[in-house]
Amino acid sequence: MAIDPTTAGIHTSLIEDHPIHRRLFAATRHTDTANPTTTAVIAALRTAAHHGHTTHLP
Repeated sequence: MAIDPTTAGIHTSLIEDHPIHRRLFAATRHTDTANPTTTAVIAALRTAAHHGHTTHLP
């Protein structure tokens, strides 16, 4: 999700006047029992999005 700025031949610079936005999706299977790992990952994504002041949470 990000470029390693130490990679040879790659030059990066800050873009201060244009925020970078990412849209993440989680596609899961519908089952009768929840997978604890999937539940934890989705919860972590929601928490990270909330702390990043994201307004688009399902």
